[in-house]
Amino acid sequence: MKPFSTQQVHFMLYDHSLLEKEKAGWLIAPCTISALSDEVENCNFDEQLNRLRQAQADHQLLNFGHWAVGFVKIVIIPPTGKAYDLCKAIENALEDYPLLNDMLYHSDYCPDDDDSSND
Repeated sequence: MKPFSTQQVHFMLYDHSLLEKEKAGWLIAPCTISALSDEVENCNFDEQLNRLRQAQADHQLLNFGHWAVGFVKIVIIPPTGKAYDLCKAIENALEDYPLLNDMLYHSDYCPDDDDSSND
């Protein structure tokens, strides 16, 4: 995971001074998305958020408008604690397999394989 710095996203923030002070040393969680993200990336991002929320782990979702890609969404987490451990496990899981949750992917993101539309 990379350290979060408002210098990386300063062009997307109006006033980043407060965020910089409050979140100094925080990290960017492994799954991020933009308007150009595919179904797998969107599914993994949603699953990451679900896991953080279910664990009641400290995190912050940041949404940015961006001229080139429409929007960017990242999650930042503290460098220690429940959120860090959870995101480290997510990072490790993604090294072995591209999806965090097969069921979520097939129910919400995978195109319908129903052949009845060809009738």
